[in-house]
Amino acid sequence: MTKDQLKLHYVTQTQLDFFRVNLYLTFMIFFDIMMHQSGTIFSRLLFIYFCIEE
Repeated sequence: MTKDQLKLHYVTQTQLDFFRVNLYLTFMIFFDIMMHQSGTIFSRLLFIYFCIEE
């Protein structure tokens, strides 16, 4: 990998991580509102799943 490719890969990875966090927060808020406590547990499991996927 050249320096430019490496930089592009890093930026893309950072954007994906940022997107994943935003997605998690959106899910967490949504499920908290929709399902109260059970939603919180579900959204945390979802977050753990996203972390394992990486």
